Amino acid sequence: MDAKSLLESMLSDGKSIAAKTVDQASGQIGLPESGEQREVMLDGMKKGAIAAGALALLLGTNAGRRVGGAALKIGSVAAVGGLAYNAWQRWQTNVEGGKATRVDPADAKQVTELAGDALQNRSVNLVRAMIAAARADGHIDASEKQAILEQMGDQKLSDDVLAFLRTEIESEVDVTTLAGLADSPSEAAEMYLVARLVIDKTAPVEQQWLESFATALALSDEIVSEMEAQLG
Repeated sequence: MDAKSLLESMLSDGKSIAAKTVDQASGQIGLPESGEQREVMLDGMKKGAIAAGALALLLGTNAGRRVGGAALKIGSVAAVGGLAYNAWQRWQTNVEGGKATRVDPADAKQVTELAGDALQNRSVNLVRAMIAAARADGHIDASEKQAILEQMGDQKLSDDVLAFLRTEIESEVDVTTLAGLADSPSEAAEMYLVARLVIDKTAPVEQQWLESFATALALSDEIVSEMEAQLG
């Protein structure tokens, strides 16, 4: 399985969902206030979400609500690495009063600077963080899991990708175990960012999950604030 390609696809899904949500909010889709045409358009939007990809399927009908403006900035693997790196640099500079602290190069490596097994492992962990966050509100029950997997099968994904997604969707992973996958501060920051992509911060359950995840990742309030500032 090419985990980086799957990650790119899911991040792209998030950006597409966010862009559509912005268009809807600004009235650019011309959605009627009532009537048969409104119902037809809403039905089409739901089908469009299903066709958007794995992330849209995981988020279900709440996709537009949960994927906010952050997704417009985290639309690629390169953006994830860049935002995490910039947040760390800004935080270190603030801590040192204007002079950045030297960081172990191994700890500062962005996902885009990795190759081979290191890139594969980092990408897998980032996808796992996204899937766990997508399930944070507990909306996926047994029947919905089955429906999601069937719909993913219709997308002509490779067998190894489908097997991976099936395992992750059916697994119950707590934040401590998930956070334990991060082997560096850089990876921890990137895992937080991709999880943040699909969290609705106005929903108490999801916000609590995100805060617990940040704590488990050993991310300080200050670095989390810097990442949130990067997202705008």
